[in-house]
Amino acid sequence: MKDEILGLPEEEKRDLAALQDTARERQKQKFLEGFFIDVASIPGVGPARKAALRSFGIETAADVTRRSVKQVKGFGDHLTQAVIDWKASCERRFVFRPNEAVTPADRQAVMAKMTAKRHRLESALTVGATELQRFRLHAPARTMPLMEPLRQAAEKLAQAKADLSRC
Repeated sequence: MKDEILGLPEEEKRDLAALQDTARERQKQKFLEGFFIDVASIPGVGPARKAALRSFGIETAADVTRRSVKQVKGFGDHLTQAVIDWKASCERRFVFRPNEAVTPADRQAVMAKMTAKRHRLESALTVGATELQRFRLHAPARTMPLMEPLRQAAEKLAQAKADLSRC
């Protein structure tokens, strides 16, 4: 546990680096979540088909995958491709903003995760220390009943050795 606590700063650095590494995809995902199928103009996809997509959890460009659209009844290759093309047109509008790659909220989430982990580990250490203290206090009471039989066994062993040496 001590090593885990000491390793938290390095883990935080790794998590922040991972945020940086995934920044483009996360930004793009958030961008696509702003394009709603309900208001989109997709050839062959009217209100009824949009409702069908929505019933399958496909509400924004971010939700669109070939596989998910194909699962919707009434969407064959042609309509699926139309929805995929619409998503691609949305993606072409995306512009990555490196200066917004890791938001303060992203950093706060990592820091909150590390704080929670630190508290959990420190709590476990505190509980462990309390347990050790309790064992230390109760050890004499638990070992005392064993002392007399142990002393008697030691006497018998010494006597047996003495008897054996006389032979």
